[in-house]
Amino acid sequence: MTLSKSDVLKAFLDIQQDFPFNGYLNGRLKKYNSIVSVISARLTDGSNVLSLGSGPCDLEAILAKLGFNVVAIDDLSEHWHLIGNNRQRIIEFAKRSKVDLRIQSVCPLVAEQNYFDAVLLIDLIEHLDNSPRELLNNAIACLKPNGILLILTPNAVSLIKRLKAIFGKSSQTNIDLLYWNIGQYRFHTREFTCAELKKVAAYHNLISIRYEMKNILVNTIEHKSCYMHIAALFYNNISGMYPNFRDTILFSGIKPSNWMPTPYSIHEFKKTYPILDKYSLDDQTDSILANEVKGENPLNNIDPYLIKKLLADS
Repeated sequence: MTLSKSDVLKAFLDIQQDFPFNGYLNGRLKKYNSIVSVISARLTDGSNVLSLGSGPCDLEAILAKLGFNVVAIDDLSEHWHLIGNNRQRIIEFAKRSKVDLRIQSVCPLVAEQNYFDAVLLIDLIEHLDNSPRELLNNAIACLKPNGILLILTPNAVSLIKRLKAIFGKSSQTNIDLLYWNIGQYRFHTREFTCAELKKVAAYHNLISIRYEMKNILVNTIEHKSCYMHIAALFYNNISGMYPNFRDTILFSGIKPSNWMPTPYSIHEFKKTYPILDKYSLDDQTDSILANEVKGENPLNNIDPYLIKKLLADS
């Protein structure tokens, strides 16, 4: 299936007319083009696409407009989703756009297995507060053999983040955003480098690994002044000289026909967390130790007030 930038632009303009949140799509066309170019090279018209963490279904609506059958999964619990009637606006927009929106968490993931031609994780894995292993196992399980997993995520070592570190500034989430957060923390928890994504893909036995370093985030920032626009051009030119300076990783891999999910490994965990071995003083087997560190030891479920009372009584 060959889709050109003009095809994406037409779909983008059509969706923009109906999208309920003014200004949200500004600067995102390059992002949509990048994603469509990767999946359309492997998929045919009418292919089944699963998008995890879809948010307001902007990309998903464009993909549906371009001829894909799109299932979108999101819990619609971002802070801005919850205010006023925004959830309902997203639901109605998805329905009008012929996107099958399912409101549920991506972990655990409930979706058809060995069914989808492509699974998309767009701006998602950097938000996880746990290992990406479970999400990736479930996402790949949903793919047909030879289906494509596509990940788009910020580059943890982009030029702007390196410059911030040089000048003594944090490249992590703004401390004010973290400190004043209300409700569940939903922002970036752990960003990745390209080398780390390659390693994770190897753990999950993906094949035909491909990646592109792109400047996408810098183009979605609203350039309110001439100076900001010039700064963005300068950033694009400088980071263009060295791909690992760019702000976004577009990463893909193919599910092999003999794929199996990657189980947890207490052995690997002990190698990276040696204190676990150092203070394993009771000669437990690895199986028991794994259950204990997962919190499945029955003692972990004792009411803390009962523990306090037992200590006081003793």
